[in-house]
Amino acid sequence: MPYLVKQSLKPAAAEGETVTGMPDSGRLAASVLLDAVVSQNPENSEAENRVALDMALALLVADDDADERNPASIIDASDLVGAAVVLSSWLISRLAEARGVDIADVAVELRAFIGDA
Repeated sequence: MPYLVKQSLKPAAAEGETVTGMPDSGRLAASVLLDAVVSQNPENSEAENRVALDMALALLVADDDADERNPASIIDASDLVGAAVVLSSWLISRLAEARGVDIADVAVELRAFIGDA
């Protein structure tokens, strides 16, 4: 199991504790994903949610001036996938802990939610 996933599956961290070994571009990708999730508000119109989502995902869009961008602000697919795995693992482990069930039980529920692939 990759180190970052192991870190995210550890029991609930003390407040303020952060995952170690994650590159800055991975942290940026994780922030973008979190921003995208929290940008959606059921009380807002579809147009308002679209604008908020576009703003949250703006760092994933290659600008015309990409050559002038700070390399640390460029997120590649491995950063995005790694961030998604770390965030999902952290959330699943916390949900399982809060419910008093195994992580596998939460995974079964998530698989049912997304349907058969």
